[in-house]
Amino acid sequence: MRKEARHADTNITIKKVNYWLTTLVPGKVRGVILKDPFLLTVIILSALFVYIFSAFSVLKMYSLSATGWDLGQDSQMMYNTLHGHLFYSPLLGGSLLAEHWILFAFVVAAVYSIYPSPVTMLILQAIFVAAAAIPLFLLGRSYAERFGVRISRSVNVLLVIICVSYLLSPMTEGLIFFDFHFMAFLPFFFFLALYAFLKRMRLLHIISLAAIVSLHSNFVFIVIALGISEYLMQRIHGESLAVNLPSSIGSGKLRSVILRHWSFFSLLLGSAVLIVYVISASYAKSYLAGSARVNLSLATGESGSYGSVTGLITGIFTDPASVINMLAYDYPTKSAFLLFSFGGTGFTALLSPVILLASLPYFSYGFISTYSGYYSLGYQYPAMLLPAVFAASAFSVPGVVKFSTSFNRHKRTGRFRKASLAIFSAALIGGCALSLTVDPVNPSPIYLPVGAFSTYHVPSIGESTKVVNFLSTHLNRTSQILTQNNLFPFFSNFPNAVSTPWSPGVNNTTVGNFDFIIGDYASQWALETSHPEPSIAEIVSNDLANKTYGIYAEGGSVIAIKKGYSGVPAYYDPSSQVYNARDLQLENGSISENGTLVKKNDNGSFLWRGPYSTLMPGTYNVTFSLGISNFTPSSYLNLTISSDGGKVILFSRSLLGNLSSIRLSSNFVIGANVTVSTPQYGVEFRGYGDFQGTVYFKQVSVQQISW
Repeated sequence: MRKEARHADTNITIKKVNYWLTTLVPGKVRGVILKDPFLLTVIILSALFVYIFSAFSVLKMYSLSATGWDLGQDSQMMYNTLHGHLFYSPLLGGSLLAEHWILFAFVVAAVYSIYPSPVTMLILQAIFVAAAAIPLFLLGRSYAERFGVRISRSVNVLLVIICVSYLLSPMTEGLIFFDFHFMAFLPFFFFLALYAFLKRMRLLHIISLAAIVSLHSNFVFIVIALGISEYLMQRIHGESLAVNLPSSIGSGKLRSVILRHWSFFSLLLGSAVLIVYVISASYAKSYLAGSARVNLSLATGESGSYGSVTGLITGIFTDPASVINMLAYDYPTKSAFLLFSFGGTGFTALLSPVILLASLPYFSYGFISTYSGYYSLGYQYPAMLLPAVFAASAFSVPGVVKFSTSFNRHKRTGRFRKASLAIFSAALIGGCALSLTVDPVNPSPIYLPVGAFSTYHVPSIGESTKVVNFLSTHLNRTSQILTQNNLFPFFSNFPNAVSTPWSPGVNNTTVGNFDFIIGDYASQWALETSHPEPSIAEIVSNDLANKTYGIYAEGGSVIAIKKGYSGVPAYYDPSSQVYNARDLQLENGSISENGTLVKKNDNGSFLWRGPYSTLMPGTYNVTFSLGISNFTPSSYLNLTISSDGGKVILFSRSLLGNLSSIRLSSNFVIGANVTVSTPQYGVEFRGYGDFQGTVYFKQVSVQQISW
């Protein structure tokens, strides 16, 4: 019965796949896919991860954990482009093209126009990142075909495992984890360019290389390195590098040399064109920025590195000690990064060193650097290393299979054949397992917080998100808005919105010019400051204290204040929280089975503190539920409500053992009314005691009764 049920479920699944393929895929392509179960498997995996990556990144944004730099900034540029201001963002104080020459932004803007929202950009990014597994699989098979290896079941299975490893790689998931970046599209076009090269599809090859350069003008170095890899690949495999040219081109010996070494000359010509392009891009950026100074250093880096290929080469000859010091800087982090980057493929990428040449532009400044973002997981920069590593791993498959099949049918050598495939497969599967240890969705006993992944928390949508959604849909689009980094993506469709920190022109003098100021006190960004720019927390507190602004919306940990406003909040949701003993930071005592803190006899210390929460302006009823037994007359327990690391005391009361009402009571509540006029962050409900006897702490409840 169970077997029949499973068979029926399988038939239903096949029918669903056939239905969607019939609906979405042209007939000829559909026929090829249905006849190729391995390609179909990769397509299904890619579709699954498009959903997973999209859901994760969108949930991350709606849990107020995304950033204005770069998701909000890039989304605002797209919105302003649709309204006549080419890739302009007040966060930059200018155009994206004056900062980075990214022509692919026009493609993103066209897609963004369909549904103008940061969500569109996150989903588009997820599609390209996950779909890159398809050309990765195809280029592995094409490499085998081009250089004489039969496409066996072993080849297909190993390539599917490599695609799984790519999708699980912390380098891949870092692109999704760290919001939106144009370089996240690099793996797709890198794999597609290699596939087109192997299939001799020249037009697709050129388009793919052009797409790589369009992601950032300095990616010309990646394209040049990739071109060198392709040239060497032809030489190593003994392919003819000659080509037929029209009779009108060249003559005599020159023509003969060009014909014989066409690949070499085309590489030189292409490199020259790309160098001219990046220099021209420098002039264009300077023109758009209104600067008379043109940077011709062919820069590829940022702060903490040599900043350019030419600068690195100069440094090697003029100051080699400095180069070595920068290479050795923070070597534990760099070593861990290499472990997870190459270990994700079971180090099989090292079997194809020629294609790894394409990673040299990354290593030339990513590792000779003191800027940790370049060589840490969870950021966008590993996108420049990722495609070379996985392409090299895919290229190693045909060689391993060819090596294994070189043994004859003799019993002893047959064992070597099986062993070689088993070792290679085990290395790939072990790489997948290694990648899973830093996957942020793993349970905490498995999860290793590495790089930016260490800041991960499970996305959750609460009252704070509702407040921000209300504001982003109800405020006037022309409003002058000041908010903070994690909230800015929601206000990227406001052309005059800016974010703290690091926004040009935001200082103590100009903060009074904004119509609305919006902060989230559950985030560290509320306290971040960049001189002379104050933090959102400082700005909101000062403006409410001076009564130049009034509360316009309040809920969860979010507050919005409006200039000159004195009415009833347009949005108000009173907070209600209950903190049990396990929710607080316990300093002394033990937790009983029912969750109560029990402490016997204490000589002056904290029993509990925390949870470092936020109180928005308003009046609160706070209730401590606890019990005391056998207190001596000299015993006491002090209950305190404080904020800002204990600097601000909102409530304090001591329970003295010489009072019969305390000494004789076993269970009771202590109530307090607390009124705050400005947001309070780092709020703690503390218990401190010096007593002989026993204290039972159950919970503290906080109920907002007015705004």
